[in-house]
Amino acid sequence: MKKLIVLSLLNLLFLNKTFSQFSKIETIDFNIVSTSPQFDYVLNHAIRCSHNALTFHKNLFEYDPKEKIFVLFQDFGDYGNGGATSLPNNLISTCISPLNYAFESSVAGERVFSIMNHELVHIAVLDNASKSDLFFRKIFNGKVKSSNDHPISMFYSYLTSPRYYSPRWLHEGIAVFVETWMDGGKGNALGNYDEMFFRTRVLEGSRIYSPQGLASAGTSADFMSKANYYYYGTRFVSYLAYKHGPEKLIEWVKRKDDSKRGFASSFKHIYGISISNSWSNWVEFENGFQNKNIEQLKESKISKEEPITDKVLGGVSFAYYDKKRNNVYVAVNYPGKIPHIAELDLKTGKIKRLKDVKGPTLFNVTSLAYDEKNDLLFYTTDNDDKRDLNSYNLKTGQSKLLQKDCRIGDLAFNKVDESLWGVKHLNGISTLVKIPKINPEKPNNQYSAWEQKYTLPYGSDMFDMDISPDGLSLSAGLTDINGNQFLNIYEINSFKSLDKENIKFKEVFNFDIASPQSFKYSADGSYLLGSSYYSGVSNIFKVDTNTLDIEILTNALTGYFRPVPIDDEKIFSFKYTSNGFVPVYIYIEENMEVSGIEFLGNKTVE
Repeated sequence: MKKLIVLSLLNLLFLNKTFSQFSKIETIDFNIVSTSPQFDYVLNHAIRCSHNALTFHKNLFEYDPKEKIFVLFQDFGDYGNGGATSLPNNLISTCISPLNYAFESSVAGERVFSIMNHELVHIAVLDNASKSDLFFRKIFNGKVKSSNDHPISMFYSYLTSPRYYSPRWLHEGIAVFVETWMDGGKGNALGNYDEMFFRTRVLEGSRIYSPQGLASAGTSADFMSKANYYYYGTRFVSYLAYKHGPEKLIEWVKRKDDSKRGFASSFKHIYGISISNSWSNWVEFENGFQNKNIEQLKESKISKEEPITDKVLGGVSFAYYDKKRNNVYVAVNYPGKIPHIAELDLKTGKIKRLKDVKGPTLFNVTSLAYDEKNDLLFYTTDNDDKRDLNSYNLKTGQSKLLQKDCRIGDLAFNKVDESLWGVKHLNGISTLVKIPKINPEKPNNQYSAWEQKYTLPYGSDMFDMDISPDGLSLSAGLTDINGNQFLNIYEINSFKSLDKENIKFKEVFNFDIASPQSFKYSADGSYLLGSSYYSGVSNIFKVDTNTLDIEILTNALTGYFRPVPIDDEKIFSFKYTSNGFVPVYIYIEENMEVSGIEFLGNKTVE
């Protein structure tokens, strides 16, 4: 969900000749630059996605572009993202890496298709112009970009491109809304995380920000930071579409000759009330809508839980249980603190800061793995860039850089041969790799080399892996190009050959568009424990590794994630709250039943 907008680079590429070394393609609507021939394989597909999206938006928003759109296809980071601006020129940057599926904050699917659908909404909405806008663009020889050195430039910029100065929540909300329905309902306008987000706020009586509060406390003091723009914006425009129809919504964000220049005045002109009053109406509606969902969930017995600490941890990584110390290791990310790896004492609830994490991701902080025998934690840094692999020694408190810019994450540790496994993202392709403890070429530098084991086809990705205690099996979530998400168990010995036809695995279950999250082996390897929103709410699932039978262990009101078995009576897990994830014990009960919920997106369709 996070945007990586490299506008200074894009302007440099656009205005100078420095992009001559890259692949350049010019079409009737686009100037397209690919930064590497290594992903030219996807370039034709990306160009088709761009043209299809633009054609759709031209019709939807009555958009008539007056300039070609510059598109940069790049691989500057390990997670897919995009960025767009219309000032002073129409520019889009697209990173073709796989998306980050943590907690299902991003919906799996074909990433270039989704990103171009999304980013071109921004261009169509920001660049669309009335006759008066075009008049001022002619006077100023184009669209004016404001400058801090010359504050008056903002006034001139507003004359040439007024809708650029709409709030961020509106930009992202309409883009996510349109993107979701362009993909037949696959997107965050019909997302599980979105429903949990607002259901939890209503359940807890937490503040639902006003537009002004969203732009201040909502993006600075809240653990979700600027991601709140996406969730609030998407929800508000979805409410408008549900309440007043999608036609009015699109009419509001269009910029035509008979429309008002400002987004707020245009809203009042279209809807007959102010945005603040409509926002208040939405909050009132949201409370009623979510209270019905909460009552529906309570029709089945709610799982018994016990808080472990009074601390809220914000975003969290995988957790690992240290039985001999009765500790849990987890990386955390919450406002006011530098993201770090922490040690949670399960007896006292006290949290000890172990090691800061440079370059965290918002929701899952880092990729974390644990070597119990040697008291080592493995973790990644520069997680939104090109990831580095590091180790942290629990005995000495010393950390060590193992591999720089290796771009490997989703780490899993093999207790048998002490190797580390992970997924490498490079040129839009995911590759399963093994990192042996001993590098024959550099025996004194442990974990300093990686071996290719299985390269997935474009559009597929492997995530949330774990290795069985006997070292023979590897469990992983797998997403395909259509957005289907599977839980698979692979035979590790079948990865000896790079021929994918020799790879042996069992398909545990196709979770469809719901993601199989963080499935981990029990201490004896007899079962896997993980979570999924398969019922609409994230609950804990148990998989028998012999029979592949699946059992739902919980019925949550908000959502449970990252489960770790503790004993026969309880499970360690993270419970979602409005302020972030909190560690709890969930007590195991037999024959748990779960209830479904209503989705605002479904009601909008109806």
